[in-house]
Formats: sequence, C-alpha cells, structure tokens
Amino acid sequence: TSTRARYSSVRKSSFIAPEALHSRLSSRHASFAASNRDICRISRSSQSDALQIERCKRVNFALMASSELDEQVSACWTALQEKNPLVMCVTNRVTPQRVADVLLAAGASPAMVDNPTEIPQFGEISSAIYVNTGLHESQAQALLALQDMYSAPKQPQAILVLDPVGYGASAYRNGLIDTFVKVAAPAAIKGNAAEIAGLAGVEAVGGKGVDAGDAKSVEMVGPAVALAKRCGCVVTVTGEVDVITDGTSVALARGSDPMMTKVTGTGCSLGALVAATMSAWPHDPFVAALTGHAVFKAAGGAAVAVSRGPGALQGALCDELYTLSNSPADLMPLLQIEQLDLEAPPSWIL
Repeated sequence: TSTRARYSSVRKSSFIAPEALHSRLSSRHASFAASNRDICRISRSSQSDALQIERCKRVNFALMASSELDEQVSACWTALQEKNPLVMCVTNRVTPQRVADVLLAAGASPAMVDNPTEIPQFGEISSAIYVNTGLHESQAQALLALQDMYSAPKQPQAILVLDPVGYGASAYRNGLIDTFVKVAAPAAIKGNAAEIAGLAGVEAVGGKGVDAGDAKSVEMVGPAVALAKRCGCVVTVTGEVDVITDGTSVALARGSDPMMTKVTGTGCSLGALVAATMSAWPHDPFVAALTGHAVFKAAGGAAVAVSRGPGALQGALCDELYTLSNSPADLMPLLQIEQLDLEAPPSWIL
C-alpha cells in the first residue's frame, strides 16, 4: 500500500482580509506522500494564489471550515460504490477507452455511445449522461439527439453533464454548444478556464483549441458563479486549482500535478466521473460535482507520486481510483478542499 501524507491547517469561518487570505493560501500549496519506498513532500509557490488575492480585493470571500464538507464528499463517494450507476458517455474518438477505464475503476458502469439512433434507448436506462463536444460528424448528430431528448415533454431522468470542449475555437462549435446549453439545460457544465470564460461571455487570455492556454481557473470564480446562476446548474472549472460552484456556494479542489496535463483524456475522464458522482448523490449537485473533482485530484496526485512519466501515469491513475473505490474510508485524509463563501455578488469581469 502506498504511503500518503497530506498537509492540513485550521480553517476559520470568520471573514479573512485579502492579505491574510494570501498568507493562508500560500501556506497550503500541494504536498502529499510518495510511494511505499519513501515519503516525499513537495512544496512549491503558485502564481495562481497571487491571482486569487487580486480577485479577492473585488469580491469578498470568507474561508469556511470544510470538515463537514469533507464528510459529505466522502459520503457521496461511498454512495457511488453502492449504486454503481450506468453512465452513458458521448465522447470524442480520442478518449473512449480511457474514460471507460476511469469509470470502471471508480465504481461506475460505462456505456460508450455516439450512434444517434441509440441515444434515446440508452438514455432511458442510464443514471447519468456525459457529453463532450469533440464534434466528429456522428457525435454532432448525437448532440442533436440529446437535445431532442431533453426538450421532449417526457424528459429522461439521467443527470446530464456537458463538457464544452473547444468552445471559442470556431463559430460552428460555439453555435452548437450555445444551443445545446439553452435547449438541453445540463445539470452541470465542466470546462477549462478558456471554455467557461467564453460561455460566460467574458474575455480570457487565449485558449488553444481544446486547451486552456494561459487562462487560469482561479480567474474564473466570478464568471463561473454568474454562468451557474444564468443556467441554473453547477459549473466547474479545471486547472491547477479546480473551481466548483452552483451559483451560491464555491469550493476549490487542489492536489494534482502538471504531469496530468500530459495524458490525453484526463478532462473527459473527469467529466464522466462528475456525471457518475452526481447521479449517486442527486439531492446535492454541488457536493456531488465537488466529489468528482476532489477525488480525481486526490487520485491524480497519488498517481503522479508513483509514476516515472505520463505513460505510467495512465495506469496509475486507474489504480489509485480503484484503490479508493474499494476503500472509501481512505479518501478523507487525501482531500484538499477549500470552501469559499461569497460575501458579495461577483462582477462579470473581476
């Protein structure tokens, strides 16, 4: 069994001035234990903390005690193992096996479908549906089939999670995604900083196709909150620090490593995992989406610690998720969650 350690600090529920918050966040950078051979604590400064503080000067945050939130995340993860939900995945042609492997390792059952004629029948039996917008020809038609499903008088019960891959890359893609959001009304939208900025209608530093480019997730707290309120859903932003919000509550999930960006399909896999956790914990979409992100960060961090490079990391990630799915009680010590309470409404551009 791999030895893992995590840092922790006492969190207080009272308001924290931006300068104090900067000091606290700076002391909480990612660190965790390495393999059973040795324990390696890694500590590094993060430019994202400084960016976060600049935004805090415009939007007041209170850092809330997260022990209760940790317990809720752990309970949601346990529920996923008990329910073993069927997750239909309409994903691009690059990532199906990786997405399916992650869902299986995490305790869910995947169904990889992009044939538009099969979408309605699989939708009826699925607990959740994850769709991204890779948009090869048949997938574009599958997207339209899903729109028809969720705009019909008798809507499916499956939780719908949208990953707006490459939003901003072309007018064609933007049009399809905008229409899908309006018509299908997904329960959650998960994207990188550039994608969420585009959907929210704000300018972000250039994305690179399906990648975030120089856009930072922590810069998107305000736009993500606004988008969540506008669409009535959970919005999550991936990056060095993941942002999760339902328009009222905001949480950050930390703990992964830049090496994760060198493995194709990690974003798609995370989106599918969020769909699984949301179907297992339908009464609290915010906690359910946070669970997907927090667990993926924890497993990713542990996997990086035992991997020589991206090739080994692919398998190690599934191994760590599988370990956590068989021992849900081991999750709590690995969680790196911060809950932020919005003291004032965020502006569109912070």
